[in-house]
Amino acid sequence: MEETAEELYFGRLDSAAAQRFQAHLRDCPKCRGINDGTVAMIEAIRGAAKHFERTKVAKGKGVVRSPMVNPAR
Repeated sequence: MEETAEELYFGRLDSAAAQRFQAHLRDCPKCRGINDGTVAMIEAIRGAAKHFERTKVAKGKGVVRSPMVNPAR
């Protein structure tokens, strides 16, 4: 389900498949909730990436690694 939601979001479904999936979402509250969560996650990740890029460019710095991602040994 999540894969199909991602495919729909990114426009990778053909027209017929997109229409079938959208019709199913109208009739199935459970799948609609999963789809809404998938869309929210994608948009949050995209928003965070845009914020990171703006911050990185504004500060004139390259990639900053979080200590939680690569802890000191």
